[in-house]
Amino acid sequence: MGSDLIVVLRRYLKKEILVQMAFSIFSKIISGSCLFGCLFLFCGCAQIPETVESDQLPKPKADDTTATFSPAQQYAGEILSYMMQVTLGKAGKPKLRQEWGQRGLTLPLDFDRISNLMLGPEKQPSQVMVLDNNILGLSQVLYHYDKGLNLFKGKGAQVSLFPSTELLSIRVMLLQKMYRGEKVGMGELMKKKAQFLDPGVLAQEIVLDGVCLNASEIKLLKDVAQSDPSFMTYLEHPAIVETLYRIGAVDMDPYVRKKIQFAHHNDAGLSHVPDKERQKTVLISILPSMVDAFDYQGIDREIYPSGFAPDDMYNRDVQKLIDTLSRYLQKLIMAQMFGDRAPMDSTEEKTRHESIKALLDTHLDIVAVNQRPLVVYPENAERVVHQVCGDADFSVIVMGKNVYLSMYISDVDTFPHVNRVYLDVLDIRHGQADYEISQISMFAFNKLKPHLPSPE
Repeated sequence: MGSDLIVVLRRYLKKEILVQMAFSIFSKIISGSCLFGCLFLFCGCAQIPETVESDQLPKPKADDTTATFSPAQQYAGEILSYMMQVTLGKAGKPKLRQEWGQRGLTLPLDFDRISNLMLGPEKQPSQVMVLDNNILGLSQVLYHYDKGLNLFKGKGAQVSLFPSTELLSIRVMLLQKMYRGEKVGMGELMKKKAQFLDPGVLAQEIVLDGVCLNASEIKLLKDVAQSDPSFMTYLEHPAIVETLYRIGAVDMDPYVRKKIQFAHHNDAGLSHVPDKERQKTVLISILPSMVDAFDYQGIDREIYPSGFAPDDMYNRDVQKLIDTLSRYLQKLIMAQMFGDRAPMDSTEEKTRHESIKALLDTHLDIVAVNQRPLVVYPENAERVVHQVCGDADFSVIVMGKNVYLSMYISDVDTFPHVNRVYLDVLDIRHGQADYEISQISMFAFNKLKPHLPSPE
């Protein structure tokens, strides 16, 4: 791979994104730490409205309810919205969906009992949740952005393998309601939010009309709110409300409809570039999905308006992805344009590299989303990719370590059936994603082929 080609590609990328951390699987408690820093390319792509069934309303810019969230908590809510689908048996590995969809169906709705099962002297967490190794990578990313969602809630240096008691309690309640075919009236529920948060109001004093919550469910929700008030705010997170509606846990009402309008990625720091104004033949986008590779403390909002900055490790990993893609693509173009091989360091070889450099400078663009991490998985990929970078000809979705294990990625969810692939960051780092990267280079080559000079 010639150095000239790398220089060309870096014009359209600069330095990129991604870190990640090792996550020990049920062998020891993990300690979360991350590297922070580094600048990235501020790139331009299309944004189109998200569709939620028949709801096609335009997207307002901000949600007043979640304005009190820090950027990290805002992102944690987005990750949590996907984890909820997995732990309620609505997403993830098909073989585990039934198990997740049944674990806790007969468990009494008692916050203290659930707490004892998770933290008591005779704890039995398997009664509350499936001990599913596939969600450990996903869990680590979630706890990175909000340690309060972990069982230990950020107390001390250790991080539990399990979610918080509050999260698990809400999961059990939703699971049982969905099993009975009952849907919560979110709008009416949130009108009484202050009563749930007020320690002076008893659960039996809260009257909820049209909410579809029985006495034990009201008591559980009251106990959760008293244990950690932030959970009432998480229940109002647009991504979580949208998920609850999609999986059939809540009814559509004006409150839910309004919340769904905010469940988008329009704050990703990108701008729209209409197709007719594009100068390049091929545009490849790189999207970070569910990665613990972004710093969210002490961020320069002038450079990173969303409050996130990619760290050095992520930058190096994505640069390696770009370099590998470039190397494969250059070989394909070299063979197409010249056929034979010129002597190393010869004038002829330098001339050929300059020709390829000029061609790629004219026709190839690679951009990396760096203003904030995203949440992209097979069920929402088409929608999110179009929102964030709808002009891209091909999208590479870079995930945190082992996050892909929480997903069901079928053949139709990836190239060549769709123009996107999912890559684990460690596979990129250790050269184990070269086959997938070579496929991307072949895609780009085929798009560029009509613009290549005929072999001499």
